[in-house]
Amino acid sequence: MKVITTILEAAAENNKAGPVAQHLVGAKLQIRLPEEEIANHNVATKDDALGRRGDFEIGNTVFHVTMHAMESHYSKCLKDVKAGCAVYLLVPQDIVYAEQKTVRAKYSDRIQVRSIEEFIAQNIDEMGRFDNLLVRHKLHELITVYNKRVSEAESDMSLLIEPPDNLSL
Repeated sequence: MKVITTILEAAAENNKAGPVAQHLVGAKLQIRLPEEEIANHNVATKDDALGRRGDFEIGNTVFHVTMHAMESHYSKCLKDVKAGCAVYLLVPQDIVYAEQKTVRAKYSDRIQVRSIEEFIAQNIDEMGRFDNLLVRHKLHELITVYNKRVSEAESDMSLLIEPPDNLSL
């Protein structure tokens, strides 16, 4: 999880944590679910403009990725729950607890609030079979897939991530 946290912190310094988080989640989903087509859109494009419920839709599950949840996020999540969807609201680790309390108290306990960092890191650890070398290879793969997704969807190539040397294959 440390690598994901470090990537998001570095992106936050340049006000790019939101786009980086969304594309990291997309890359994780693509690696974890290779049989699924994982949408890849420019982060500036509004969900409604593309006729989509959230940042990612897989089966009957909708994923919303944000660095700062606002009323519009909660409203979309609640709308998705009412439509019978499973809903994940992915936010930074340091605000998960507060977001969980807000969502349960004001909206729905059917909205799953999870940490972006853990959502990504847990699968990387599992796919790497909890072996340090294999986990490093999976992190390298995550960054490679992330960079490909960014290159295909974004015009801002400053979002690309240089893989750390210790992840080299």
